Amino acid sequence: AAQALAYRSIANRLLGGYEEALQDAKRSLDMLSHGEEIAVAAGALPDYDDVHATGQAQQGSAPSAREIRALATRNQGVSLQRIGQPLAGVELLQDALADYEALGDTHNVAMTLFEIAVAYSDAGRHLEALPMFERVLASWQQSHNVMGQALVLNSIGVQYHARGEYVDAFDALTDALARARRSGYTRLEAFSLASLGD
Repeated sequence: AAQALAYRSIANRLLGGYEEALQDAKRSLDMLSHGEEIAVAAGALPDYDDVHATGQAQQGSAPSAREIRALATRNQGVSLQRIGQPLAGVELLQDALADYEALGDTHNVAMTLFEIAVAYSDAGRHLEALPMFERVLASWQQSHNVMGQALVLNSIGVQYHARGEYVDAFDALTDALARARRSGYTRLEAFSLASLGD
């Protein structure tokens, strides 16, 4: 079923099987486009975020076709970014973003914006990346997600550094470190320290 393939696509991506992830996501989307009945299980869609996870649980008893489409499309976009095709990934991530915005899913809107920003950054397009990261920061400030704030501030600092704006980079990275320490996530604190060291 489309739902099961979307889930398997996520699992393959997390295991580094990007080609398999892309294939499963495509098959899931093909099923949805042909109107195939979705076999749904009780419970919300899984939160597949790894280092970017906020710990927020999605609500609902069964995912809609639009939710599954957003999930599969988003996973395609991230997989393409991971295999060195960031701009192709951006196009798909923007499609997923439109679905999440239509669904009113603020958590996944922020996560998908973050992934678009990362893809732009990987492509060296820092002018496009920075405002995306700033939108994510505003969202995570509103939801009081301190760990997410630390993560995105680190990314903002990296963008400033890449543009030669070293004072702004230092300020953002120092702020990222402070919030990482507040969050209690030692791995993120180490990440922030490494960025400051660079």
